[in-house]
Amino acid sequence: MSVDSYISDHQEKFLEGLFTFLRFPTISTSVSHQKDLIDCCEWLANHARSLSFEKVQVHQTKGHPILTGELRSPNPSAPTILVYGHYDVQPVDPLHLWRKDPFEPFLDGDRIIARGAADDKGQVWMHFCSIETYLAVYGSLPVNIKLLIEGEEEIGSVHLIPFIKEHKQELSGDVFVISDTGLFADELPTICDGLRGLVYFEVDLYGPNRDLHSGTYGGSIDNPAFELARLISRLKTDKGVITIPGFYDHVRGVPEDVKALWATLPFDEDKYCMELGVHSTSGESGFTTLERLWARPTLEVNGLLSGFVESGAKTVLPAKAHCKISCRLVPDQEPKDIERKFVRFVQELCPPGCRIEIKLHHGGKPVLVDRNNRFIQAGKRALRDAFQKEPVFVRAGGSIPIVAAFKDVLNLDSVLLGFSQPNENAHSPNEWLSLKHFIYGVRSLSRFWGEAAK
Repeated sequence: MSVDSYISDHQEKFLEGLFTFLRFPTISTSVSHQKDLIDCCEWLANHARSLSFEKVQVHQTKGHPILTGELRSPNPSAPTILVYGHYDVQPVDPLHLWRKDPFEPFLDGDRIIARGAADDKGQVWMHFCSIETYLAVYGSLPVNIKLLIEGEEEIGSVHLIPFIKEHKQELSGDVFVISDTGLFADELPTICDGLRGLVYFEVDLYGPNRDLHSGTYGGSIDNPAFELARLISRLKTDKGVITIPGFYDHVRGVPEDVKALWATLPFDEDKYCMELGVHSTSGESGFTTLERLWARPTLEVNGLLSGFVESGAKTVLPAKAHCKISCRLVPDQEPKDIERKFVRFVQELCPPGCRIEIKLHHGGKPVLVDRNNRFIQAGKRALRDAFQKEPVFVRAGGSIPIVAAFKDVLNLDSVLLGFSQPNENAHSPNEWLSLKHFIYGVRSLSRFWGEAAK
């Protein structure tokens, strides 16, 4: 029996397992779902044991549990591949926009619809299905596999970095393989070799000691809502250039050969705009859209709130204005350096009649992986064989902060083999994963184990 025939014959079984996995409402931001996260991790641990994984452990943390386990190859010189993924998911709000219960998966044509289908349960499950497939067809694995599956990725992997520092010996190996990125286009095999980093801030601007009547007091004191809007507008020029002093000091340029490869990718800017419901792209002048997405840092407002926002009218001068701002970083920017520069500049912009407070959230370093890494090349061969197409290399505009930590703490690179698509509503209502790409993922990863052993 071949790998592909086994996958075809067991597709219904694989989907049944995935649907069970998706039914756990593992929202990591919610305290009310703590038991669901524990139950899901225990269920996944039992499945790993059924595949002959040894040393399977559910590690309790001060947050949500972490799953580890080992499956050893009979080959004493086999490389060790660490599989990382996460079983936690984003909140489901607004619930009324979902076609059905977010945690009752269903198949609509080619779409597996449920929260976590694409990010990241569906892609984690591909790994388990590929391991089952390889064992069924060949009897044993040509590589050693170690699992590291967490339940806090969506809230910044708060307890994972201390965990890997504490368990460095148990997590020794040769490389991580991670499926939490995506394909550049439909049926186009893709390897991600770069991720942007992240810093995230909350900014509170305080004015008077209470909300005031805007007729009685308006025009005599600073309005925090107006002043915060003014402050935000001063963080960028009208050409999209971030004005924070020193922000671009360590930005690494993109080699011309890489730019040339990006220019050959099937990117349709008009289609991109149409799918997003906008008339045109924008951003830092002098760069293409893909360069802005993958190789340039950003500063974006993620939330903005002040004053009376209910229906109707209330003539109020608000006491406080609030915003959330994130910066995506590129090699060789350091999160701590950007944090300091942001805080210093924003504090300088605070008007004299107001007081400002800045809160820092989790972040992560940018990542760039050498395409010539032998495991990257193994991934390329596996994808080429599974898709019968030449793979492309891309970067991702998003962040997976733990990837940099794997390099810093364990000195291990990562192979980013993702099979979702950007339009699959990750973090949004009606999240979905293509069944076709799910099968491509299982086929590709089944081949990867053999290619990684060469």
